[in-house]
Amino acid sequence: MNEVKEDIRKAEKLDEKAQRAAKRAETAEALADEVEGLFEEFQERVRGRVNEKVNDTFSAIIAKEYYAHITEDYGLQILKDVGSTERVPVAKSTGERQVASLSFIASLVDLARERYEQHEEAEFFTGGIYPLIMDSPFGALDPTYQERVSRTLPEMSRQILIFVTDSQWSEAVAGEMEDIAGRQYHLEYERSVGPEGEPYETTTIHAELEEAAA
Repeated sequence: MNEVKEDIRKAEKLDEKAQRAAKRAETAEALADEVEGLFEEFQERVRGRVNEKVNDTFSAIIAKEYYAHITEDYGLQILKDVGSTERVPVAKSTGERQVASLSFIASLVDLARERYEQHEEAEFFTGGIYPLIMDSPFGALDPTYQERVSRTLPEMSRQILIFVTDSQWSEAVAGEMEDIAGRQYHLEYERSVGPEGEPYETTTIHAELEEAAA
């Protein structure tokens, strides 16, 4: 009889443990669903803000009635109006793809700065101050777009580093950027042959300091 009672007590304890484990699992699952829902909501708000900023930047540069759109999987589309209510994707030229890419990158840097300067309690991220670094950004652009990009991008970041060839430092680019450039450097690349006949490459940096306009 005592053995039977002991078996009953053990079974009751196991049942209590099973119930507690089940309750913990339910609670964990509910919390996970809540966090996932909050994250998806926040992600959608961020995507909407990125979409707005990218389109504003793109529209300030592009010369056509086109719109930049960030898809749900963060792809970048260029759209145009068809009729009064519909927008459809368009085939992008090389220059338009360049403008779209620059607009997207510059907008992310600008939004990170904007978020950092708000001094609000962070929701998942606090933003930050990041430089905007561009290598040959004007190569595929005609003079009109060179001028518009040169005028717009400096407004997107506190610090911008641009690497350009002599041919890309055109009159349109220099006209917009020379007065705001804090420092300019000329990089001279050379190929040489050493005493033993071995080839080597050198890059000489010539500093040309320009004070930024007040």
